[in-house]
Amino acid sequence: MVLEKTKSQYQEPTPEQLEKWEKRAPGWRIICLKCGLSELFGKYGIRKYACGNKWTLGWCSRCRRIRCHKITTPTATQQKP
Repeated sequence: MVLEKTKSQYQEPTPEQLEKWEKRAPGWRIICLKCGLSELFGKYGIRKYACGNKWTLGWCSRCRRIRCHKITTPTATQQKP
């Protein structure tokens, strides 16, 4: 019952918010290494003109715990042989 109340508090992002997040970090995604949840990184920070991958600790909204996250771009994962 408590979980149902917390789910109703969260709203889907508007198209304006999604566009704003994509401008802050174009092409960058943050991925939870435990459950695989993937979100736009622009929601959490700015990452422009960067290269490579970055790992960080943060709160996962799906796991509901602090987890290790990978910050990456789709092109960085595709370039590996």
